[in-house]
Amino acid sequence: MRLHALKPKFDALGCNLVCLLKENIPEQVESFLAGSGKHGEFWGADTPLYMDNDMAFFRALGGGKLRKGGLSSFLPFAGFWKRYAKIKDDVADHNLEGEGTIKGGLYVVSKAGIHYEHFEKDFGVVAPPEEVLAACEAVTKK
Repeated sequence: MRLHALKPKFDALGCNLVCLLKENIPEQVESFLAGSGKHGEFWGADTPLYMDNDMAFFRALGGGKLRKGGLSSFLPFAGFWKRYAKIKDDVADHNLEGEGTIKGGLYVVSKAGIHYEHFEKDFGVVAPPEEVLAACEAVTKK
């Protein structure tokens, strides 16, 4: 299950989903929004998508520095290739274009601070959507 598939539940909690991009490759953004032909599979056009030109969010994930994966991430024995094989099976429109070395992540935040954080340790390993939803549920109960 993809995070955006839970958007109605986030909306019901009063939590907003926002996506920050680190580069603007128009074809990639369009593909991301289209969800490989299934509108909203990855992200919906009605959900905020912002360009992080100065990489402030990505630097915040790294404590002020960009978190980059090394070339060893792409060696034959690395877990990346196993994940990429799964992505190829799950996603019709995949690619290896773009910058590709800066790792991402996710925060659940409120006025009180950070309630959940996920730092991409290996390329393609995303926060479990159920954990993100549970964090939002916990925040809204406070």
